[in-house]
Amino acid sequence: MVDTVCFDLGNTLVEELKEDKALREDGVRNLYSELRLERKIEYEHFVEIHDKIWIEEEKVRLKFREVNVERLITRLLGKLGMNRPDIDHLIDVYFSPKLKYVKLFPDVLDVLEKLRENGYKLVLISNALPSNKLVFKHFKLDRFFDIALFSYEIGLRKPHPDIFHEALERVKSSPEKAIMVGNNPFADIAGSRLVGMKTVLIVRHRIGKEDAPVLPDYIVPSLYQVLDLLAKY
Repeated sequence: MVDTVCFDLGNTLVEELKEDKALREDGVRNLYSELRLERKIEYEHFVEIHDKIWIEEEKVRLKFREVNVERLITRLLGKLGMNRPDIDHLIDVYFSPKLKYVKLFPDVLDVLEKLRENGYKLVLISNALPSNKLVFKHFKLDRFFDIALFSYEIGLRKPHPDIFHEALERVKSSPEKAIMVGNNPFADIAGSRLVGMKTVLIVRHRIGKEDAPVLPDYIVPSLYQVLDLLAKY
């Protein structure tokens, strides 16, 4: 019996209209303006400093760990010879551009509401920087979910098995009672399948065979099909 439904966020529940690299460029411009550096350092040099630090911090992702955003901003300030107490504010400034380039898929609210009515525990597991948490709150999706795990907060990225185990432990469930719904064959499907969860790949847009190293238990074009699948369990 399935009692827990886990979801990815980006391009599963929320359509992302701009790539992360382009969003980082927007965030860098925001930070440059916020720090009022126009008279102290040229923008191009600021970008060079940021990009060097980002590349160094991003190396942890090779081990399925997540970038420490607080350290990223702190290091950037250090290179600029600045000491700011409002790190959380600067993080919001840096990651807020994503809010302009996202929208909910039309099936999301209806399906989440039905799942709640049917008594399922709902869990979000997102490979995410603070931008995704801002999106999650912006659409008020937190009202549906029992818990939400964002990789930047716990330090792990899917498909690392521990992030799935952590999520299920928090809602007192287990892999054999849980199903994972996501759009990424590697992060969402391979990771959750490895720990013994049932897997649903949602294909909102076409994917190539090379992008599907692990076959899911089910492939669906819409979240409405997830409701039909759960009726079998």
